[in-house]
Amino acid sequence: MLLRAFFRPGPGLPLDAPDERWVDWAVQSLWPLLGITGAPARRWVARWPDAVPRYRADHAARVERARTALEGEAPGVELAGAPYRSAGVAGAIESAEDVVRRLLARSATPVQRYGSDGSDVS
Repeated sequence: MLLRAFFRPGPGLPLDAPDERWVDWAVQSLWPLLGITGAPARRWVARWPDAVPRYRADHAARVERARTALEGEAPGVELAGAPYRSAGVAGAIESAEDVVRRLLARSATPVQRYGSDGSDVS
């Protein structure tokens, strides 16, 4: 099994902690959740201190103010992507899903939905 994990440094695990401490953190955090037993056969630790942005405490409020301003200035324009939800791919996907829901809610045309076999499931 190959397992790749990402952890952000913090008070309990500083960036300059020894590699073994990072490995221990991963094992203690993930093994119980995944039902893994035994020690890792190989391990690598890489430090990318600026890889994932840290948003300010007021980030969500600032994004909401920008959305509100856009509604008045440019109706129909939406903000989508990781910067507007949360960092990473998951944040980008969630943001896109939010935008689609908002656009569909404003749409006067009923939306047809199709199953994987092409059948109408509206």
